Amino acid sequence: MGIMQLRVDVSPRMSTEVFRRLHAIAEVSQLRVRSGAVQDDAQDVIEWCISEEALENCLELLSEYSDVSIQEIRPVGIQDSSMLTRHERNTLMWANQLAQAQNSSFFSLTYGVFIVVAVILAAIAVLTDSAILVVGAMVVGPDFAPVAALCTGVAFKERSLIVRSLCTLWGGYLLATVVVTLLACIALYLGLFTPLDVLGARPQTGFIWRPNIWSFLVAVLAGAVGVWALDTHQSSALIGVFISVTTIPAVGNLALGIAIGSSEEMVGSAAQLVINVLGMCVAGIVMLLIQRALWRANVQSLKDSGALSS
Repeated sequence: MGIMQLRVDVSPRMSTEVFRRLHAIAEVSQLRVRSGAVQDDAQDVIEWCISEEALENCLELLSEYSDVSIQEIRPVGIQDSSMLTRHERNTLMWANQLAQAQNSSFFSLTYGVFIVVAVILAAIAVLTDSAILVVGAMVVGPDFAPVAALCTGVAFKERSLIVRSLCTLWGGYLLATVVVTLLACIALYLGLFTPLDVLGARPQTGFIWRPNIWSFLVAVLAGAVGVWALDTHQSSALIGVFISVTTIPAVGNLALGIAIGSSEEMVGSAAQLVINVLGMCVAGIVMLLIQRALWRANVQSLKDSGALSS
């Protein structure tokens, strides 16, 4: 789905013919020729952009000419998108969205470390009833990446991406729960905290294990904004997403609940986690499906008008 940029050197006697044949390819855009641009060899330079799907056919065409020398083939990045048409920019956006989702769907050492550290911070926030630490844990938490990858997998109907994202997301939560539960048991044995620190009044962090309709609504808004921010590369908006959802704090509270044997804390925390993940996924999937539908409608409109080859 990507867009490729090509640059070739061609002899002046053949440049007109090569230019004409490239111009006849519907997927070619931004086609231009610079006569005598290669001064030493008195060669012309032809540059153009083409969809990745049509690249092979284009290369076959170029192979017919012995005096055409390919100098550059590279994917067009976001920083180059000003040179593209609106359709090409949309195509490039979806290609980058899928590539980013593929990368985010894999469980890595970095992901594991970050989610464990985030849940440790969340557990400490619960024990100290610190709202500031809750926010810090949310920011450190990396779990929105596989959530976004999961939404993308559903939108693109990529089964392997869906499965991998689910494994990374819930595998990370499971890893963090196990590690922090063990650490909490050790801390409890050493007398660093008591069950009352978890079960007592916590005006700043009590909301973590008490989900309600607002938890779901916040997660829905966060999921929609998060996916939109990824699509439009608005990284600053993602910070708001991270500190809105209560996934990481819920895992921290769950681990403490297991350590002290409180079924109420465990059930409430697990419910909060599921509600937040569900809200983000539903909103993210709907947002991407709407965007995909609008993109397809635009593509069909271009095809109907003859501006885009079918």
